[in-house]
Amino acid sequence: MLLCSVRACRYQQAYIDPAQIGAKCATMNTTVDDSDGSLRTAFKVDYGPLPFTIIEQYAPHDQVNVAYYIKTAKMPGAKLLTLPTVVVDIQNSTDPSFGYDNAILYSCNSILGLPVKELIFITRAREVDKATLAALEQRARDAGVVWDADLLKHQDWSECK
Repeated sequence: MLLCSVRACRYQQAYIDPAQIGAKCATMNTTVDDSDGSLRTAFKVDYGPLPFTIIEQYAPHDQVNVAYYIKTAKMPGAKLLTLPTVVVDIQNSTDPSFGYDNAILYSCNSILGLPVKELIFITRAREVDKATLAALEQRARDAGVVWDADLLKHQDWSECK
């Protein structure tokens, strides 16, 4: 298993994602299909008082680069999103029944000649301290991910149900 099980990483702590403008309280509940290594994520956010969920599919790109996926999701209006996505880093939980404590995902593509980038930091804990989030960000930088710090949005979980 490369990513978080249903009981593990589910709270998005910080992100860069143009599709999430106006969204908050994002959770990502992921299951793994052991037969082919694909991932299925129920991605839920709140837009104001309205909850919104889409199902994202992560198909393994190849057997050599086991953390490289092609992410697809059927978006409103029947548009199909397709983004190459890398599991940049994961951290094992001290409790093996939980899988992983956190994960970092990075996606990028060019759509109509414009770059589209997503960077997502997710954790099993609903709330994490600033030091934990700073460590996650440093792990992404150490892995070579570059981003504009002004674009990184942080979730305040006190705003969520």
